[in-house]
Amino acid sequence: MSSLLSDEILTDPIQRGYSGMNNIQVADSLAKNKDRNIAKLVERGDVIGYLVIERKYIAIKQSTESSAVEFITALEDLGSFDLSKQGATTNAAATVSTLLDELVTAGLLNATDKAVILSLATEKVSRQTELGIVNASMGAIEVVRGKD
Repeated sequence: MSSLLSDEILTDPIQRGYSGMNNIQVADSLAKNKDRNIAKLVERGDVIGYLVIERKYIAIKQSTESSAVEFITALEDLGSFDLSKQGATTNAAATVSTLLDELVTAGLLNATDKAVILSLATEKVSRQTELGIVNASMGAIEVVRGKD
């Protein structure tokens, strides 16, 4: 039995309400509900694809604004980037957010564009996936809780 599974069910750290659920409901809550956000790599092609669809990529690429030059250089140099990374003095999310703010100020993007680009860095997953629980089967849940 996984101690992660046991800890999750017995302590219910994010108040999912396991104590009021039967074992089937606990299994469903862990595995089927994709309601947890986790960080994921942002692929260059996803950002460029969005900007092309919104007809903003060429304007940014041709702009002489320092933020646009930095943004395009970063897109061209990086195949993907991870907004959850921490640097020595700043973190990637703050750096990218500031850069996008500068593009908004320059009139090359709007607030919706910024939100969409930042949203590319998250993915909805189940609690089981978020915690890395390999086995949340009925049998494993019954071992933790006893039979319903």
